[in-house]
Amino acid sequence: MQRILVGGLLASLSLAGVAQAIGICENNPRRYLTEVSYSPQEGRVATVATQAWCEEKEKNGVLGEQRGTVQFVEIRDRKGTVLEYLSSATGAQAARLKEYVSDVKLLPEEALLQKLRSRGFVPLPERAVSPSGTCSVRSTWQKSDNRQNDFPAGQVSIEVIAGQARLARIELDDLAAQGRRTEVALRAMFLPSERALLVWLRLPRCEGPPPGYFGKGDPGTCYPKDEMVIKLLSEREQPALSACFAPPRSAPAIPPPT
Repeated sequence: MQRILVGGLLASLSLAGVAQAIGICENNPRRYLTEVSYSPQEGRVATVATQAWCEEKEKNGVLGEQRGTVQFVEIRDRKGTVLEYLSSATGAQAARLKEYVSDVKLLPEEALLQKLRSRGFVPLPERAVSPSGTCSVRSTWQKSDNRQNDFPAGQVSIEVIAGQARLARIELDDLAAQGRRTEVALRAMFLPSERALLVWLRLPRCEGPPPGYFGKGDPGTCYPKDEMVIKLLSEREQPALSACFAPPRSAPAIPPPT
């Protein structure tokens, strides 16, 4: 998280926008990055996010846009409930962020980093390693007959794998947009003291005018929107996960020479 937060802000202050839209200053998405941390002592998940902003600007009698993004940290509990927002934004960027996230707490950059460190946040790894060393976690995507905002979509699932065996599979309630399926992201951590697995997922979705909105053959305009999903999978609910918490097998002892 420190690597992402150093520098504080991601800003683009040009008339060439960072988001596509049909109307002036439409499509100002909140996007979740894959810099995710977890605090075992608090049971909270911190995710670095960006909020797009847009301001109308007139130049030579023509109304245009000035767009950019501002960065912040969103903290949730393990049920996915948002608890707080933190940011090191200052000046105009802080004011822009407050238009979208009114209850954000603003801190100097180093103070924000120190606050997260003191609360015990550690990175959620891209590749979680189980205590037994045998289990891995992955996401899968399968085309769905249902659509997401009338856009083609797919069903995303979480799978826990040990060797060739699938120990658990959990289908998520929300669909992911087919055109953004490569943006599905997963982070996870095994929690040995709880014999549980914490999973964070980013589900890419589409808002905006859907296919056919402007007539036959119109492919639609995807305004990208990210949904965040946090799941806690326990051994009690998924008994097969016990294999992930078994002590790692040690190599057989070599007898001493006689």
